[in-house]
Amino acid sequence: MLERRKHTRRQIFKFGMLEYRCLAKLGVVKNISPAGAMVAVENSVGIPDDLNLNVEANLHTGPCHVVWKNAKEIGVRFV
Repeated sequence: MLERRKHTRRQIFKFGMLEYRCLAKLGVVKNISPAGAMVAVENSVGIPDDLNLNVEANLHTGPCHVVWKNAKEIGVRFV
């Protein structure tokens, strides 16, 4: 498989809060880089393409865009 990422992601296991509209959903950030992250969620249905991600320990706080999703995970790009 061809690796297209510009930045190497590092494996972590930190809680992250996905905030969108007037809602918030808890997830687990499994890996992160300066450009984006992968977040495990209970269910990705209804998560919009644009949201805020706040990761514990201030690893990232701010807007991001969903670039892929499956039933239990989403990949986001920081904007």
